[in-house]
Amino acid sequence: MPTKKKSKSKNILFIGRWQPFHEGHRKMIGEAIKEGHNVIIAIRDTKVSKSNPYSVAKRKNMIAKIY
Repeated sequence: MPTKKKSKSKNILFIGRWQPFHEGHRKMIGEAIKEGHNVIIAIRDTKVSKSNPYSVAKRKNMIAKIY
C-alpha cells in the first residue's frame, strides 16, 4: 500500500511592529515562503509616535504591496 508523503510545510507566524517593513524583513519572510511554508504576518498595534511613525493601515499597505 502506498504511503502518503508527509508535507514539510509549516505555518509560520511573524509578529512585529514593522516600523517600517524593510529589506531584512522581506528576506526573512521570503525565505519561509520559498521553503513552501504558509506565512502569517501579524502587525502589532502601536500608537503613532516618533519611534512608531506609521499607522497600522500604512504598514499593512507596505506589506501588501510586496505580498
